[in-house]
Amino acid sequence: MNNVSLLERTQRFAPPVERPRAKDFVRDLGYQIGGLPVAVRGAFTRETSPEAVIRRAYAKRYWRPRNAAELVRLGLALVTWPIVVVALEIMFLVKNGAAAARQSGRPLVRQTIDQLKFYLCTGVLPPWYYIFELHRGPEYNQARDFIYRWEARAGCCECSRKARERRSPSSATRPFSRNIARRPPFAVHNCSR
Repeated sequence: MNNVSLLERTQRFAPPVERPRAKDFVRDLGYQIGGLPVAVRGAFTRETSPEAVIRRAYAKRYWRPRNAAELVRLGLALVTWPIVVVALEIMFLVKNGAAAARQSGRPLVRQTIDQLKFYLCTGVLPPWYYIFELHRGPEYNQARDFIYRWEARAGCCECSRKARERRSPSSATRPFSRNIARRPPFAVHNCSR
Protein backbone atom coordinates (compact mmCIF):
# COMPACT_ATOMS: atom_id res chain seq x y z
CA MET A 1 0.00 0.00 0.00
CA ASN A 2 1.34 3.42 -0.92
CA ASN A 3 1.47 5.99 1.91
CA VAL A 4 0.96 8.95 -0.45
CA SER A 5 -2.22 10.81 0.39
CA LEU A 6 -4.87 11.68 -2.16
CA LEU A 7 -4.05 15.37 -1.73
CA GLU A 8 -0.38 14.78 -2.54
CA ARG A 9 -1.27 12.72 -5.62
CA THR A 10 -3.63 15.38 -6.99
CA GLN A 11 -1.16 18.18 -6.29
CA ARG A 12 1.46 16.36 -8.26
CA PHE A 13 -0.70 16.45 -11.41
CA ALA A 14 -2.51 19.74 -10.86
CA PRO A 15 -1.30 22.69 -12.93
CA PRO A 16 0.70 25.17 -10.88
CA VAL A 17 -1.26 28.08 -9.52
CA GLU A 18 -0.02 31.25 -11.14
CA ARG A 19 0.57 33.93 -8.54
CA PRO A 20 1.58 37.49 -9.28
CA ARG A 21 5.21 37.77 -8.35
CA ALA A 22 6.97 40.77 -6.90
CA LYS A 23 9.37 40.68 -9.85
CA ASP A 24 6.46 41.09 -12.29
CA PHE A 25 5.01 43.92 -10.22
CA VAL A 26 8.35 45.77 -10.20
CA ARG A 27 8.83 45.20 -13.94
CA ASP A 28 5.33 46.50 -14.67
CA LEU A 29 5.95 49.48 -12.38
CA GLY A 30 9.08 50.20 -14.44
CA TYR A 31 6.96 50.06 -17.58
CA GLN A 32 4.47 52.49 -16.00
CA ILE A 33 7.30 54.88 -15.15
CA GLY A 34 8.86 54.54 -18.60
CA GLY A 35 5.53 55.14 -20.27
CA LEU A 36 4.52 58.17 -18.22
CA PRO A 37 5.91 60.87 -20.58
CA VAL A 38 4.58 58.94 -23.60
CA ALA A 39 1.12 58.68 -22.01
CA VAL A 40 1.04 62.38 -21.15
CA ARG A 41 2.07 63.38 -24.67
CA GLY A 42 -0.21 60.76 -26.28
CA ALA A 43 -3.24 62.00 -24.36
CA PHE A 44 -2.93 65.43 -25.99
CA THR A 45 -1.84 64.61 -29.53
CA ARG A 46 -4.31 64.70 -32.42
CA GLU A 47 -1.95 63.47 -35.13
CA THR A 48 -3.12 60.65 -37.40
CA SER A 49 0.21 59.00 -38.15
CA PRO A 50 0.46 55.29 -37.26
CA GLU A 51 2.81 55.94 -34.33
CA ALA A 52 0.47 58.65 -32.99
CA VAL A 53 -2.47 56.22 -33.16
CA ILE A 54 -0.45 53.66 -31.17
CA ARG A 55 0.58 56.28 -28.64
CA ARG A 56 -3.01 57.50 -28.24
CA ALA A 57 -4.15 53.93 -27.66
CA TYR A 58 -1.34 53.55 -25.13
CA ALA A 59 -2.29 56.79 -23.37
CA LYS A 60 -5.94 55.78 -23.23
CA ARG A 61 -5.03 52.42 -21.72
CA TYR A 62 -2.44 53.97 -19.40
CA TRP A 63 -4.88 56.37 -17.74
CA ARG A 64 -7.66 53.76 -17.33
CA PRO A 65 -6.48 51.03 -14.95
CA ARG A 66 -8.57 47.87 -15.11
CA ASN A 67 -8.10 46.64 -11.56
CA ALA A 68 -6.75 47.58 -8.14
CA ALA A 69 -3.22 46.33 -8.90
CA GLU A 70 -3.01 48.54 -11.99
CA LEU A 71 -4.36 51.49 -10.02
CA VAL A 72 -1.70 50.95 -7.33
CA ARG A 73 1.02 50.71 -10.01
CA LEU A 74 -0.21 53.91 -11.65
CA GLY A 75 -0.25 55.73 -8.29
CA LEU A 76 3.22 54.47 -7.43
CA ALA A 77 4.53 55.46 -10.85
CA LEU A 78 3.16 58.98 -10.48
CA VAL A 79 4.71 59.34 -7.03
CA THR A 80 8.05 57.59 -7.51
CA TRP A 81 9.09 58.43 -11.08
CA PRO A 82 11.56 61.20 -10.14
CA ILE A 83 13.35 58.96 -7.63
CA VAL A 84 13.40 55.97 -9.96
CA VAL A 85 14.65 57.93 -12.96
CA VAL A 86 17.46 59.57 -10.95
CA ALA A 87 18.42 56.21 -9.39
CA LEU A 88 18.52 54.57 -12.83
CA GLU A 89 20.58 57.46 -14.17
CA ILE A 90 23.13 57.04 -11.39
CA MET A 91 23.27 53.23 -11.77
CA PHE A 92 23.72 53.24 -15.52
CA LEU A 93 26.03 56.24 -15.51
CA VAL A 94 28.33 54.38 -13.11
CA LYS A 95 28.04 51.18 -15.15
CA ASN A 96 28.30 52.60 -18.71
CA GLY A 97 29.15 56.30 -18.47
CA ALA A 98 32.95 56.11 -18.63
CA ALA A 99 32.97 53.75 -21.62
CA ALA A 100 30.35 55.87 -23.40
CA ALA A 101 32.40 59.01 -22.69
CA ARG A 102 35.47 57.39 -24.24
CA GLN A 103 33.53 56.25 -27.32
CA SER A 104 31.54 59.39 -27.97
CA GLY A 105 33.52 62.12 -26.24
CA ARG A 106 30.39 63.06 -24.29
CA PRO A 107 31.26 63.95 -20.67
CA LEU A 108 29.40 62.31 -17.78
CA VAL A 109 27.60 65.53 -16.85
CA ARG A 110 26.30 65.89 -20.40
CA GLN A 111 25.17 62.24 -20.41
CA THR A 112 23.25 62.86 -17.20
CA ILE A 113 21.48 65.87 -18.70
CA ASP A 114 20.79 63.93 -21.91
CA GLN A 115 19.25 61.02 -20.02
CA LEU A 116 16.88 63.31 -18.15
CA LYS A 117 15.92 65.15 -21.36
CA PHE A 118 15.39 61.88 -23.21
CA TYR A 119 13.13 60.61 -20.45
CA LEU A 120 11.06 63.78 -20.21
CA CYS A 121 10.81 64.36 -23.98
CA THR A 122 10.54 60.83 -25.35
CA GLY A 123 10.10 58.36 -22.48
CA VAL A 124 13.55 56.78 -22.86
CA LEU A 125 14.69 55.32 -19.56
CA PRO A 126 18.43 55.42 -18.79
CA PRO A 127 19.13 51.77 -19.71
CA TRP A 128 17.81 52.39 -23.23
CA TYR A 129 19.92 55.52 -23.54
CA TYR A 130 22.93 53.21 -23.60
CA ILE A 131 21.27 50.23 -25.32
CA PHE A 132 20.29 52.40 -28.31
CA GLU A 133 23.64 54.24 -28.11
CA LEU A 134 21.92 57.60 -27.93
CA HIS A 135 25.03 58.99 -26.24
CA ARG A 136 26.79 58.94 -29.63
CA GLY A 137 24.59 61.61 -31.14
CA PRO A 138 21.47 62.32 -29.19
CA GLU A 139 18.56 63.23 -31.40
CA TYR A 140 15.22 63.51 -29.63
CA ASN A 141 13.15 63.16 -32.81
CA GLN A 142 14.93 59.91 -33.64
CA ALA A 143 14.24 58.58 -30.15
CA ARG A 144 10.53 59.35 -30.58
CA ASP A 145 10.46 57.02 -33.58
CA PHE A 146 11.12 53.99 -31.39
CA ILE A 147 8.18 51.99 -30.07
CA TYR A 148 9.19 50.83 -26.61
CA ARG A 149 8.14 47.59 -24.96
CA TRP A 150 5.62 49.26 -22.67
CA GLU A 151 3.99 50.96 -25.66
CA ALA A 152 3.96 47.79 -27.70
CA ARG A 153 2.30 45.78 -24.96
CA ALA A 154 -0.41 48.29 -24.13
CA GLY A 155 -0.55 50.22 -27.42
CA CYS A 156 -0.10 47.88 -30.40
CA CYS A 157 -1.62 44.88 -28.70
CA GLU A 158 -4.53 46.91 -27.36
CA CYS A 159 -5.28 48.19 -30.89
CA SER A 160 -5.06 44.65 -32.23
CA ARG A 161 -7.40 43.32 -29.53
CA LYS A 162 -9.95 46.06 -30.18
CA ALA A 163 -9.79 45.41 -33.93
CA ARG A 164 -10.58 41.74 -33.28
CA GLU A 165 -13.50 42.73 -31.03
CA ARG A 166 -14.98 45.03 -33.70
CA ARG A 167 -15.43 42.13 -36.09
CA SER A 168 -18.92 40.72 -35.93
CA PRO A 169 -18.69 36.97 -36.33
CA SER A 170 -21.73 35.09 -37.54
CA SER A 171 -23.55 32.91 -35.04
CA ALA A 172 -21.91 29.81 -36.55
CA THR A 173 -18.41 31.03 -35.73
CA ARG A 174 -19.06 32.51 -32.28
CA PRO A 175 -17.86 29.45 -30.29
CA PHE A 176 -14.72 29.36 -32.42
CA SER A 177 -14.21 33.12 -31.90
CA ARG A 178 -14.59 32.75 -28.14
CA ASN A 179 -11.95 30.02 -28.18
CA ILE A 180 -9.59 32.22 -30.23
CA ALA A 181 -10.19 35.14 -27.84
CA ARG A 182 -9.13 32.91 -24.94
CA ARG A 183 -6.05 31.76 -26.82
CA PRO A 184 -4.78 34.61 -29.01
CA PRO A 185 -2.07 34.04 -31.62
CA PHE A 186 1.48 33.57 -30.35
CA ALA A 187 2.76 37.10 -31.05
CA VAL A 188 -0.23 38.78 -29.45
CA HIS A 189 -0.10 36.40 -26.48
CA ASN A 190 3.55 37.27 -25.79
CA CYS A 191 2.85 40.91 -26.35
CA SER A 192 -0.02 41.10 -23.89
CA ARG A 193 1.66 39.08 -21.16
